[in-house]
Amino acid sequence: MRTVCLIFAVCSLAAGCAAPAPARRPAEVIIVGTIHAGHLHSSLYTPEVLRQIVVELKPDAIVHELPLSQWDVASGRPLQREYPASDTGPGCPENWAGDQAAQLLHIRQIPFDRPDRQEHFKATMYFERERTAFGALDARREELRSGKIDKPAAAILSEFFSQILEAEVKLDKCSPREINCQAYDQVIRTKSDIRQALVEEVLADADSTALQDMRFFDRDWQERNEIMASNILRAASQHPGGRLVVLTGAAHRYILRDLLISHADVRLREYWEVADFDSAKAR
Repeated sequence: MRTVCLIFAVCSLAAGCAAPAPARRPAEVIIVGTIHAGHLHSSLYTPEVLRQIVVELKPDAIVHELPLSQWDVASGRPLQREYPASDTGPGCPENWAGDQAAQLLHIRQIPFDRPDRQEHFKATMYFERERTAFGALDARREELRSGKIDKPAAAILSEFFSQILEAEVKLDKCSPREINCQAYDQVIRTKSDIRQALVEEVLADADSTALQDMRFFDRDWQERNEIMASNILRAASQHPGGRLVVLTGAAHRYILRDLLISHADVRLREYWEVADFDSAKAR
């Protein structure tokens, strides 16, 4: 009986000391900020440069800022991937760059924007409301500038907002390394913060519809980026230990990084930390 008990105890101890299952390795996620149509006019950040950045990163998959309505499910490629411009449209430099890299590397492509993005824009009259609300904000800023409105704090915010907009325009003409850095991210974050404060200062007593629309845009921006981050995490879970390149407008970089940085399944890197890229050679 003692022998049986001893064997049982040894077996139980062995089971309790069994090695834990190995933790899943995080996917390396590299968010490459793009400048949309600006690639067609930039001498430093051309579509060819963007393509070569992706190629030299050698990812396991490329993740595009696209909704399902702009995705060819059968081929796993963007529907619009022309470049340069053609008779059918102005060209899609980001889609072209990512798709060209994917075909060369024989890797998967994944859309990660909110799936119903275009339907959502239409249902919420997004762009119509945007034109009206930002028009109202610009009109109030002009009244501040001309002295028709006496709000010193709002006038200071408006001047800061103008300066940060000028900085963004200048940065968008810079190299990909400068657009993909924390300083650029901080400029965009600051622009958002200043605009929100300015809106509350100048629209609260002027146009309640414009104020509500501006608040809607802020909520919608946060919601959209949360969906995007969730889709990136889903893609990362499908490539444990692999490398994903995320192609997205540079304005999304700061908030996506905020949403992803604490997740164990993701290790955020910058493209210039990984690839020894020669942009002059790519151009």
